Amino acid sequence: MNRLKPYSGIEFPDDYISTVVDGAARLLEELGIELKSPALRSFFSEYYPGVSFKGDRICFPRGIVHNFIDELRAQPHIPKYEHDTVLSHGESWNCLNLADTKSGTIRPATEKDLARIVRFLDAYGVKGLVPPVSPSEYDAHLRDLHGTRICLENSPVYGAPTDTPEEKEAELYKEMSRVAERKIWILGMLLLNPMRFDERVMEFVLKHRDAPEFDIQMVSGLPSLGSTSPLVYPAAHIQGLAEDLASCLFMKASMGYNEPPYLRGDPFDMRYMNFVIAGPEYIMSDMANRKLYKYFAGEDRWWGYLLTMSKWPDQQAMYERSTCCYLQALNGATYFKGSGQMASDEVYSPEQVVFDRAIVKGAEHMLKGSAVTQSVDEALETIKEGISEGHFLSHDTTMENFRDFFCETEVFPATNLGQWKSQGEPGDLEQASRIVEKVSQENEFQRPSEVIKELRNICKKGEEIL
Repeated sequence: MNRLKPYSGIEFPDDYISTVVDGAARLLEELGIELKSPALRSFFSEYYPGVSFKGDRICFPRGIVHNFIDELRAQPHIPKYEHDTVLSHGESWNCLNLADTKSGTIRPATEKDLARIVRFLDAYGVKGLVPPVSPSEYDAHLRDLHGTRICLENSPVYGAPTDTPEEKEAELYKEMSRVAERKIWILGMLLLNPMRFDERVMEFVLKHRDAPEFDIQMVSGLPSLGSTSPLVYPAAHIQGLAEDLASCLFMKASMGYNEPPYLRGDPFDMRYMNFVIAGPEYIMSDMANRKLYKYFAGEDRWWGYLLTMSKWPDQQAMYERSTCCYLQALNGATYFKGSGQMASDEVYSPEQVVFDRAIVKGAEHMLKGSAVTQSVDEALETIKEGISEGHFLSHDTTMENFRDFFCETEVFPATNLGQWKSQGEPGDLEQASRIVEKVSQENEFQRPSEVIKELRNICKKGEEIL
């Protein structure tokens, strides 16, 4: 069956990609990445003969960089998702505050909030890793440990530190892993922008890469246009790609990964002294990075982000998140991270997760397009029959195509004013809150009491030694 489908893309100047690739290779050869650790320098030298050192920096010959790119692009690529696949959302980052819709305030999150949120997310089918909120009852250096513990008590899926742990804390996570009988996800962010390796993280990866208790995921850094990277092209893309390629070379040497560059750049707006992860500037940057990613990966980047600078699940949040989601979906994204996360990662809202589902479902419906099933003769016959009747409300084709044509979500019904008034003038936020409460109560997960006791004992030990 043919379908009408939307498309949106971005155009680069001629030879732009080759300019960026060549520039990144030159930057890694001429300037390199800061790396002082003798052990890490030896590690790189053994795996990549030909690297050199200039003061505190490691420099990669262009040949090494181009060989890696050639190998990457030569890999057979099987698209993970197609546009007619169901779109999904999840993976909020850790937020300090909660948008409390009952009190109408933004306040520090608590242990009780975290338990309720992860139980809702699991029952709602929203994937995740780190605690969506940070429990404020605990000192800052203990929040990762207790946040992971709270998640493990209430969820079979959630529970992970937000940063690469120090050695003493890492051993506690290993104990948690063995008690809960599941791996603990560990993020290894390899770059400190601009152009510096994070040696502590790299040494952690090398020490624990074979640990059965950990699932280590490495990423590059998060360059910020106008702050830690240039606010001009192609310099922004050249620096960002160079940093990512250096990280990719470490990933390959340390764990055999052959991953394409991460390619992300979030603008920094000096008017507010803040990262601006929504709006037209972010979207343009994201679309450009998606095109670069496809050059290296041979396929669309399948993940996107639900982003807003709003601090509340309101009109600004819906405008910014819908724009991000729809344009990223048009450029290949089928899984959207950051669900419920707002104001970068300052505020979390479970009600926004409900709204996010409506946004993602709408994007999915848009991507599927509309069916084209008729010949010209059939089309003309349909038109004649409708004109004869005076409308198409009861026509067979309307009845047959109605469900496929219109999108249905839990919130945002397309009622008219009279219908809305007759229903008691329901508010979308109140409706989302009711959905959160109802879904949370449906969660039947229960961690055995003896496991919970052991997890809490591990945290008590952590309070004494960290």
